[in-house]
Amino acid sequence: MSLIAPSAVNPLTLPSVALEKRSELPVTAGIYFVLSDTDEILYISRSKNLAQRWLAHHRHKQLEQMGNVRLAWLEVSDAALLPAVEKVLIQYFKPQLNQQLVRIRKLPINKGGSTGRPGGNPDFGTKYKANKYGDKALSEMIVTRVDLDTKTQLKEIVEQKNCTIPELVRAAIEQYLSDSRSGSAGHFNR
Repeated sequence: MSLIAPSAVNPLTLPSVALEKRSELPVTAGIYFVLSDTDEILYISRSKNLAQRWLAHHRHKQLEQMGNVRLAWLEVSDAALLPAVEKVLIQYFKPQLNQQLVRIRKLPINKGGSTGRPGGNPDFGTKYKANKYGDKALSEMIVTRVDLDTKTQLKEIVEQKNCTIPELVRAAIEQYLSDSRSGSAGHFNR
């Protein structure tokens, strides 16, 4: 028995707002549909709070570049049903952006041939997302609050040492932890 008859759902007749007016989305649980200017369903997902979800959506810039995109929604009164309803609707409508898979590219992390520290995550800094950042590691897309001089110095060190910023940060953290165990660590200021 299916939770919902997907053929009975017409996203074009659901309430909707232009992407630019996403702040007008309701504070409700539901399934949202991203619709193109030609009424193609580009993406389907779920949220327990539609308004909150679209304050900083991971596809916002991509959709904004497409132009004339609308967000339609189907309220779901029981948030526990969201995953099942979402799955049924994605299988039925097969939206273009939901079909793009996350690809994983394994890269050596340490120059010594190891793929990470013992007990650590060997994939740290190696996950990639298709069509969002091209071939940039997600860990390299992390926004940090450093001044421009510090950022410039980091880039110079990375070029000199022929490594990545995540590798450099990892080495600095490991060195700090090693120094703190031996009692020679400096003071850490935020």
